[in-house]
Amino acid sequence: MKIRQLTTCHTCRARKLACDGKKPACTQCEIRKRDCAGYQHDLIFRPPLVGGPPGRTNTVTKARSKPSKKTPSPPKQVAAQIARSQETSSSHHIAAPVPISRPLSWPFLDIISLVVQNFSPDSAPACKGLISAETICGAWVQVMPDLARCPAAETYLLPAIKALGVSIASRGDAGRAPVGQALEAQREAVCALNRGLGQMRADEFDVILASVMCLLVSEMMLPTSEYGAVIHLRGARDLLFHQEPAYYVQGLPHALYIGFRPALMTAALQLRQYFVMAVEPWITVPFTVIGPTHIQMVMNSAFSLPCLLRQVDELTPQAADQDASAVTRMLEQLSEHIRRLASLEEKARKDEDVSEWLQVTSTLDASTPFAFPSITVANLFVLIWTFRLLALEGLRHLLAKMPVLLSGSVLHKALAESSSDETDRLATWILRSIEYLVSERFRLFGATSAAMPLQTVASYYAEGAGHDEELAFWYARVRDFIRARGFDGLKAIVRHDK
Repeated sequence: MKIRQLTTCHTCRARKLACDGKKPACTQCEIRKRDCAGYQHDLIFRPPLVGGPPGRTNTVTKARSKPSKKTPSPPKQVAAQIARSQETSSSHHIAAPVPISRPLSWPFLDIISLVVQNFSPDSAPACKGLISAETICGAWVQVMPDLARCPAAETYLLPAIKALGVSIASRGDAGRAPVGQALEAQREAVCALNRGLGQMRADEFDVILASVMCLLVSEMMLPTSEYGAVIHLRGARDLLFHQEPAYYVQGLPHALYIGFRPALMTAALQLRQYFVMAVEPWITVPFTVIGPTHIQMVMNSAFSLPCLLRQVDELTPQAADQDASAVTRMLEQLSEHIRRLASLEEKARKDEDVSEWLQVTSTLDASTPFAFPSITVANLFVLIWTFRLLALEGLRHLLAKMPVLLSGSVLHKALAESSSDETDRLATWILRSIEYLVSERFRLFGATSAAMPLQTVASYYAEGAGHDEELAFWYARVRDFIRARGFDGLKAIVRHDK
């Protein structure tokens, strides 16, 4: 699949020079004292190098062998619209803009190209550590061209990928597609999936699973209702567990499984539900061929956390009086989560790239955001800090409910672990990482991966009192940054001021 690089300025592209993507002016233009034309790009689609399934004609027209000097004629529908616009303009003496063709009419593979282009981060700089070389969780989107070859792709994946593509095109105040069109695309995709789930065949499972993922991400980017994302997450969870763990060992199923895990963890934390992925076969079997990355190991260690937090939320004084040992057991489990996550963070700090980054970070001013060696390192540490914050908050809630039932030594240790200074520090570190995750070079993948950490900090900040000034400063800064960037799903998380 050919994807035009968006980090090359127009001047270097025209002169066929290597561009480092520096802003506001690249190094090539600065050295040669030229005016850098910048990086503003319209949506450009190139025919992806993906063939359709046997017996089906590719919907993307092949490039001509010789360039034509004649300007190609627009499609009949667009030509008619242009003619009407010109007639209106001449009659009223007003210059009318030429409308663009409807996004829902884009060819299937062009829409896949758009989605991959917007969810694939720029190539990471040369790194020496092992963590930076690991595959990111968002790699599921890169299997879309392979899924497009499946016979069921046009029936189920096409409507879902259109919904995601139009949501991308309509994002923000300067969106290139009407929001109403995005909502209509989502409705059509949901109807197509409902029909497919009732008659799903074995060879259609991967396509339908990927279609649900596209709808989920579309809902996160352009929410249609307060519970839309949760509904899609529940459907994705039930569909994923329709197969045995061994099904996800390798190939397309493994890529989809890896891609779904962060979303399913988000759902489990929001709903505070027992999670099947916390059971041993789901943690180990899918990684028997392709071993778990550092991020997957962190998620494996935290999958039992949502259920434990729910037990803390539902605990009443009457229940604790009847079974004081259950309270102590909950406290020990939360403390074990905190120790395990701290151990994983300590191991990650020994990575060569990470150790160099930590040395630089220790010299930064408190008002400077973090700049990680790679998006993978950023996701790893932000996940660890998020799960630690959740466990510490659960511990604090437990102690606030039942301090008299705990022994002195255990209580003293738990209080030390759940201090407000520690939780404020973790929340601040997460916020200092958001600007890096949501930067332009990581496209929409970075913004999507920031959703759960940002939701965790927003909930912590909203319910607490007496937070330190540094946390308050970073919360306000990230809130304004998110609002300015136009990510509707993230704006909804920080829409309420304290």
